[in-house]
Amino acid sequence: MINHQDWQANLLDETGSGIVISPGNPEEGALQFNTFIQNNNRLKNARIADKKLADANFGRDMFTSTLLKIFTNFNSPYIEIKI
Repeated sequence: MINHQDWQANLLDETGSGIVISPGNPEEGALQFNTFIQNNNRLKNARIADKKLADANFGRDMFTSTLLKIFTNFNSPYIEIKI
């Protein structure tokens, strides 16, 4: 759940892994959230989508691989990297 429009809101909309509630209107946001959590099918689909999103884009292995690529391509006489 997020209450503003940016890349995170786009990600939630595109993947179905959550909801984007009305910014600046807590009452409307609470109603949207309540509607979301009362819909068991939508909630179940969001859980599945969230797991896929997390594994594909924010997993430990993905970050480790990216960092290793950065560090192994970094050429500095002051840093020695042993893998």
